[in-house]
Amino acid sequence: MDRFNCFTDMIKSSFLILSVLFWTCAFGQDPVFNQTDNSRNYLNPAYTGTEKSFSADLNYRNQWPELSSNYRTLAFQMNQYLGKGNGVSIHFVNDKTGDIINEFEVGLGYAKQINIAEKHHFSIGTQISYFKKTLYWDKLTFGNMIDPRTGYVYDSLGSLQFTNPSGVDFNFGVLYHNKHFFAGYAVKHITQPNESFFGGVSKLPTRHNVELGGKVQWREIIFVPSAKLYSQGSFNTLIGALKVRWKSLEVDGGIQLENGIFGGVGFVSEKFNIGYNYTTSINGMNSSNSTHEIRMGCNFDFLNKTNEFYFDF
Repeated sequence: MDRFNCFTDMIKSSFLILSVLFWTCAFGQDPVFNQTDNSRNYLNPAYTGTEKSFSADLNYRNQWPELSSNYRTLAFQMNQYLGKGNGVSIHFVNDKTGDIINEFEVGLGYAKQINIAEKHHFSIGTQISYFKKTLYWDKLTFGNMIDPRTGYVYDSLGSLQFTNPSGVDFNFGVLYHNKHFFAGYAVKHITQPNESFFGGVSKLPTRHNVELGGKVQWREIIFVPSAKLYSQGSFNTLIGALKVRWKSLEVDGGIQLENGIFGGVGFVSEKFNIGYNYTTSINGMNSSNSTHEIRMGCNFDFLNKTNEFYFDF
């Protein structure tokens, strides 16, 4: 029985380490939020300063919590409109792959909004950020660490050479919006920073995203359909969504191709918003796999600066 348990542990350990090695050697992929109202800076730096005055927003995403080692992402951002079309922002992102890989990112953003005409507004923005990825080797187990009778007793990590990558990253984006329509484009990881844990070269692929959306009002009900296309390395996905707002109640739903369908509910006021979003997998992996997103934020006047042409979708 001890030998059988040991063999089973070796199989599990091998599967785990192969998964981690595949993740670190293959192209990386940024987390994608289905609900982006509270993480627009993360999506596109051109949103910097497009709030009415000041905003602080938080997004939390818990993907596939049914698995023992799942993905968890926390994103926090602050925006401030400075007047004359200028805006600044700061954002923090913490992305965890189980308890094995942890990534931290902090960035500063600036955008300039140009009013082309009375009802047509164009914004161009950029971000500079610092990131660091940490791989916790002490949480990994290898086959040669196992004694057939006593289990995991040997240390085989001492001979491994690894590093925790860090560096500077750059992002760029543009945004157009009027009263009824918006369109944006952003490119992230322009310099393709090296994220290899083994001292070699493993460049993070550039991410491109395009978004389109509109707003239609019928009596007291506001409809906001949108579509977002993400492309990063071999990863491509399209998200189609519809948000419906009636007074302070907001509901949304949509589909992320090859991943899942989602829906959510939230409360929105002039100064505060909070919401929850749920995704169920349709990719054939397991119908029970789910993703949960929680968002909250606040908006208020600060520094006596008010953006008359703020983004209102």
